[in-house]
Amino acid sequence: MEAEDFLVGARGGTSFEKDAGNFRQVEAFEGVNLPWRCNSGFGLSFQPRVEVSEGCIDGGSEGGFIGTLGPVIELRERRFPVTLDFGVSPTLLSRYNFNQRDLGGRFQFTDHAGLDLHITKYFTVGWRFQHMSNAGIYKRNPGLNLQMLSASYSF
Repeated sequence: MEAEDFLVGARGGTSFEKDAGNFRQVEAFEGVNLPWRCNSGFGLSFQPRVEVSEGCIDGGSEGGFIGTLGPVIELRERRFPVTLDFGVSPTLLSRYNFNQRDLGGRFQFTDHAGLDLHITKYFTVGWRFQHMSNAGIYKRNPGLNLQMLSASYSF
């Protein structure tokens, strides 16, 4: 493993949809790069990793625990300090019924697409759009969109 194969960080964000209620989420996350980096002949690389997160989701005056575990793919051009990442994670909620929204059930899926700016070799800030829903496994499936900001440290 290389020096930058592990990362830890924090992220937080909110829903900007009026009909979704005022949802906020904050979480800590940890990740480990997997050994299957794929390099193209054009200077692009695909780096898979596994991330786990744990935090709090708040839907107005009611909050609860949120946890995720899943794969992330990072797309990088070796000389450019911005990377794209995409992922989908099974998600567990301690509660799914909030003041203005019933998310259907405790088990959800969270997918995301984001941009990360590598400030230094070790420090990164990022933005991502994420969508959480239960993929229709419960009768109610309204989904929830959040925009998140993050800061992370690689080691």
